[in-house]
Amino acid sequence: MSALSGSGDMWGSNEETDARKCAIYTRVSTSEQATEGVSLEMQKSRLEAYALSRGWSVFQHYEDGGLSGATTNRPALNRMMTDATIGQFAVVLVYKIDRLSRKPADLFALCDKLATHDVGFISITQPFDTTTAAGKMMLGMLGVVAGFERDLIIERTADSEARMKERGTLVCGPAPFGFRHQDKKLLYDEETLPVAKEILRRAISGEPERELARSLGLTRDQIRSVLHNPLFAGKIAYKKRGKKGTRVQYSKWMYIDYVGIEPILEFDEWLRLQQELGLRSDRSEGLTLPLFGRMIYCTKCKHLLSAHGSSKRNKTKYACQSAGNGQKACGAQLLEHNLLPVFLSKLSEELHHFVPKFDGADRLIETDRKITKYDRDITQLEGRLAIPEVSVEKVRDRIAVLRTLKHEALQERAEIEEEKTQLEEVTNVLANFEPFFHNLDRKSQLEIIHRFVKRIDLEVTNIVIHWRFSENECQVPRLEVSPRTRKTGVRGRVVEIGAANPLCVHHDPQAQLLLRILRGSVEDSGREARCPAKKRRVRRAKAGNKHY
Repeated sequence: MSALSGSGDMWGSNEETDARKCAIYTRVSTSEQATEGVSLEMQKSRLEAYALSRGWSVFQHYEDGGLSGATTNRPALNRMMTDATIGQFAVVLVYKIDRLSRKPADLFALCDKLATHDVGFISITQPFDTTTAAGKMMLGMLGVVAGFERDLIIERTADSEARMKERGTLVCGPAPFGFRHQDKKLLYDEETLPVAKEILRRAISGEPERELARSLGLTRDQIRSVLHNPLFAGKIAYKKRGKKGTRVQYSKWMYIDYVGIEPILEFDEWLRLQQELGLRSDRSEGLTLPLFGRMIYCTKCKHLLSAHGSSKRNKTKYACQSAGNGQKACGAQLLEHNLLPVFLSKLSEELHHFVPKFDGADRLIETDRKITKYDRDITQLEGRLAIPEVSVEKVRDRIAVLRTLKHEALQERAEIEEEKTQLEEVTNVLANFEPFFHNLDRKSQLEIIHRFVKRIDLEVTNIVIHWRFSENECQVPRLEVSPRTRKTGVRGRVVEIGAANPLCVHHDPQAQLLLRILRGSVEDSGREARCPAKKRRVRRAKAGNKHY
């Protein structure tokens, strides 16, 4: 049962609600706290007062401070949803619906997951009950408005930044490498500017980014921030992304002069450098393609681990190099060749309990019934052709329509039978998953991993794998994925990044066929039965309305 109610008794009698435990969730971004006055303290006090008035005890307060409602990847929200699945509380209290999410799709997904585990949902300032038709409609409308508001904020922010840059005014933010802030302007930084000039000089001469980072003691991100910054050419760039957020080529950016500094490079020379960097990129697809890229999450630093690899030595590692809230990263590292065997073993164990859902049995019975009905109707209509009073032309047209519908039904039956056969093949694949996985090329391995796994949490002593196809979580001690022998560097951090033949080059056609089947099986697992095509439904509806 899922409910959104600001008043009334949503659980039945007051005696029953007195024993209920509730969770309170608060969230605010920095801009909202500054402009709207919806501080975390104010939300918490209002929610606690509401719970007290209903006679509910507060199980826990979940707080996400300074995080956007545009994403559900929030630490406190994830913990709350995990506690909800194991029945720690019976209802979730929020100040407003947009505290949970500003995206309608995410909002409905979260509400549906709560309802699956019989957890209610209450917004104390928006009295709507989703157990009624009117409440569901109002919740949907409210979610759409929240999404519209977010899109409007993004649009206004983008327009404002574009206008500022068109006037030659920089948008506030951290000073890029080689610059410093002074009186709301960017000026060259005397300490880091010589290093930035050296980076540009050596990059123009053809030295790779990796060698620059190693020799200068910088990260590759710092090297790239210098090489791709048009400020060194005296320009401000804007409109760097397309309508769907895709990155636009440097030659198609919009540029305007920035008069606050003297350029180090000519603008044409800077554009040529961007073209050369794109051509000479030392990233080799297939060799450095990380299988667990943007998937491993450091719970201590609250940040994703970055992937690093060498196209020459075939090695891949994942390192925690960034942390939230301006903290220093812990520096934890995982080696792919140590993680992959343990991961495959746990995935194979979990897949033994995963059965691809075949929802075609009822559809097969219904299709056979339709085919039988079409045959009977066709036989009856053919018998009417001998009656003089019957319009032969209309009867023949009707017979042609029925034969078309029968042909479509036979095609649908063949598709259902093929689906059943494919699912049997998928079951065989799941029973012998590891050989199947190793027989795939690296791109297919990457796709399989991301279809089966939602996230991998790197904790202090364990690694927690969150599956997409199961509510179960797999905990693995970190010792199982740590190398037996280590090379230690500064502060004892692991610096060895070796990998044992990470590139799979087998191309078995049968394996590729099974991969295609497996993709559809994982996508459709847990979904409802697929409906016939829209056009087919329309044609059948029209044919069914004709009577002779």
